[in-house]
Amino acid sequence: MPSSSIAAGERLRSSRDRIEASNMRDMSDTRQLVRRLALEQPHWVAVLKAACAQAKTAEPFGGEFAGSYVVQEVSRMAGQRVHVPGLRILVTYGLLEKSGESTRGGRRAYYRMPDRAGIEAALAELPDHPA
Repeated sequence: MPSSSIAAGERLRSSRDRIEASNMRDMSDTRQLVRRLALEQPHWVAVLKAACAQAKTAEPFGGEFAGSYVVQEVSRMAGQRVHVPGLRILVTYGLLEKSGESTRGGRRAYYRMPDRAGIEAALAELPDHPA
């Protein structure tokens, strides 16, 4: 019987290793996505930071937040009114997910951020640059 418990322990360890590797790969993927956004669309980094702030605020309430809240946060951070033409760019990069259908006649969309901690870590690694 000891050999079967050893085999079970090895399977458990192997399973944990796969989960850890998957989490590291996810974090690496998130880091790459944030870096790609910063390289290809640097002005969207400020929008991503604002989305992180809204995602953090929304976590106790299920994690969903309105895109308009992100626009308000960007404007607050910039100290002036800022126009953001929707958050589809961040969805396209895989940094946000649209949550359900738009409401208010298509004028309000809700989002969630699947890996806020990973995105915040990747943002912290970016060199400072004007956004």
